[in-house]
Order: sequence, then structure tokens, then C-alpha cells
Amino acid sequence: MFFFFYEDSIYSDSIIRSAFERIIAKKIITDNYCDLREFICLKRKKEDIKLMLSQINSPLAELFNNAYPSIVKAAEIWREYKKDRLMNDMVLKYEEAWSIVYWIYQCYGKIEERKKATVEALSEIERIYQIYNNENKYEKKNGVKLEKSNKNYESEKLKFYDSYIYNEEKVQFNIIRSVTEYCKELKDITEEKNSVFFRGHADTAYLLLPSIMRNDEWYKHERDIYNEVIIECPEEFRGCSTHLEHLVLMQHYGVPTRLLDITKNPLVALYFACESHKEKNGEIIVFSVPKSEIKYAKSDTVSVLASLANFAEEEKNSFEKIAKKAISRENFNEQIKRLIHEIRLEKPAFLSEVEKSDVTNAFFVLPEKKNRRIVKQDGAFIIYGLVNENNDAINRYRYKEKNKLQIFIVKSGEKEEILKELDALSINKATLFPEIEDVAEYIKKKY
Repeated sequence: MFFFFYEDSIYSDSIIRSAFERIIAKKIITDNYCDLREFICLKRKKEDIKLMLSQINSPLAELFNNAYPSIVKAAEIWREYKKDRLMNDMVLKYEEAWSIVYWIYQCYGKIEERKKATVEALSEIERIYQIYNNENKYEKKNGVKLEKSNKNYESEKLKFYDSYIYNEEKVQFNIIRSVTEYCKELKDITEEKNSVFFRGHADTAYLLLPSIMRNDEWYKHERDIYNEVIIECPEEFRGCSTHLEHLVLMQHYGVPTRLLDITKNPLVALYFACESHKEKNGEIIVFSVPKSEIKYAKSDTVSVLASLANFAEEEKNSFEKIAKKAISRENFNEQIKRLIHEIRLEKPAFLSEVEKSDVTNAFFVLPEKKNRRIVKQDGAFIIYGLVNENNDAINRYRYKEKNKLQIFIVKSGEKEEILKELDALSINKATLFPEIEDVAEYIKKKY
């Protein structure tokens, strides 16, 4: 049995529960599926994991000093380690949560044991996180409808396929093995009133969040990152007059921002799903967005969200709390004068009116094509406001057929061959990244 999913066992431990919620449950709740391949099938060197944890000064680093225990001994070893090294109320960083889940999975010695344990855990995941229909969560006893509270019923919605836990009522997998197969899968996507965008993930474990929100410390220091880059590289930003223009250029150079790259070219998305993390499955995410809801670079709404990058964490938290209050728009705007002032610094004609819902939302943006990379990649962005990690703001645009979310997966073993096919179609690093250093790298690898 998957021992940590039971309330009378180690899973009642607050730290382990927090780790599984962040790494697995959150993905299932948000996207209705979660890829467990790196826990079930892949072998990461303990030395590498220990180094990763040491770099963030985590007390979990020494957990990887010794061989993984048997599943029978794991609970005892964890309790002793926690007693000596950890605090019950510790707040886990992403790396720490990931390492706990990985450690527990590796206590099952064989891949088949990990798969079997995962299957056995499905009903518990479903029960604990209430992943079921309202009708299915009940059973009848003596004619009375009662909520299911025992652990003996089978999972009704969650299934296990390959390395994926998924909700079969809401998800359909499409496996991509070639460019031709990919194009066939997409040919039926015709949206007259909507625009279609694509996003390529090299790792299916990624959440749909911009880089600044994937690291707690980066998000905490967003204002510092934003301003220090401008201070250190003033010449690069000399032509920028708005927060969005600054963010777009930062995104170009790999600085963490609240922008998420997307493209209108499905082959570009396929390239990014294949170009890195060759040992992991890739994913292409398809968005169908009403044309009326797409924003342009000069949109007031975009200015509002871009301006958030210049505020400290405490101020952003304050804006979010105010936005969630049941108050009028006038009252809301009265309480966010500091944000309005920031917007008016770049837009003197701004009407000083901000919609509450905009601040906690995310929007698709067509940028001005001021750099060659955006042109070559047929690029666009999603700009994020103060959204939560459940990210319903974006997930509602994901493409569906027959009310099922369409998941396009590239198996790890197919990535290299697909990249060769894309290269023959002039989709490669040199064409998508036209800067001389990227072209040079492509040419060197070619010969």
C-alpha cells in the first residue's frame, strides 16, 4: 500500500502532506492530470539532489546521505529525521517538496512497485482532495444518502496511464510521435470566433505560470529584480518607455518576469516541447481565446498588470486583498491610489479607473514586433496579474473537444527525431533565435 496516503500513517505528517499537495495534488486539481515519470521511472543521483538542497540551505539535504530505505522502514526513518532536523511548521520551498516526494517514491525499490502503489493510491487522492462528482461522493445506507468516508471504495474518476494520473472525465491524451502526426492532430482545430495560441513545455510537470511565479524568492523580490536589471543595463533599456516594454526585453534576455511566452505557430511550440529535458515527456498546450478578449500592447489593462512588477510583495498582497473585497469599483480605486499613480507615470491620460477583476486575472497580449525573436517565433505573451496558483484565469482557455481537455504529449524518446524533422522545415535554434551567439551554437552542433 502507498502508506503515506492514509490518515493513521505518515501522510498525516504535515510536512509530507504539504509536499504531496504542492507537487502532485495541485497539478491534478489545476490541470486534471499530473505526470509522475520523474518519480516512477527516472533516476536522479542522490549527490545532485543533495547539492540542489544544499544550495538553498535546506535541512533536508542530509536525508540523501544514505541509501533509500525499504518502504517498511521508511516511516520510521522519516520520523527520526524529522524529530532531529525539521520543524513541524516549516514552509517548504519547491525543491524541498519535490525532494520529499522523490525520496518516498524511491523507497519502493522497483518501477513496477511504484506504479502499483500509485494505482492503489488513486482512490485516496480522489477522496482526500474531493476529486469526484457530487453524486459519486455519496453512498446509500438504509435508504439514506451518506458521504463516503471510508477507504474501501475504488477511484471513480482518477486513472493511471503510463506515468500519468488523470481525470478521465475531463482529459484526453494525444501522443505525438512525428511532425506529420502532430499536424494531423491539429488540423481539425478550427475556431472562427477565436484565435488559437500554442505553448510548448519540455517537461509536462510545469504549471502554466510565468518564471517569476515559479520561484518563491523571485516573486518576493520581483521589484528588486526589475529595477536592478534596469540600473545595471541602462543602455539596453534606453528605448523602453513602458513597464511592458521593459518586461518584454527582460523576457528576451532570460530575466524572470510575469510574462509567459506563447506563439501562434504550432511548429514553434513543438520545437520548445522537444528542445530540452530530453529524458522527460514534453507537452504542447493549445489555447482557444475569443478575439474580443485579446489585448494589445497599449491596452490600459496591460499597463495595470505590467505596473505590478514595480511593487514590493507587501504592496501586491495588499492590492490582492482589496481586490477580493465586496466593494464598489470607486471604493476599490480609492484604496489603490499607489498603483494608479504608477500607471499614470507612463500613461498621463490614464482615466484612473481600474477594474477589480483585472488585477487578479491574466490576459493574452499581442506585442509590438520590435525585436527579431518575436517576429521569428510568431510570439505573443500571457501577462499575469495577482493570480493564484490554481490559475483558472488561464486554464479556461485551454482547448477542449467534447468537453474534454486535449493534452498533446511528446514522449521523451521521440524528441530527437522530431527535432530533426523540424530542422528540415527550418524550425531550429538558428531561425528561432536569430542573435549571432545562438546561430553560432546551432552551426557548431550541426558540424
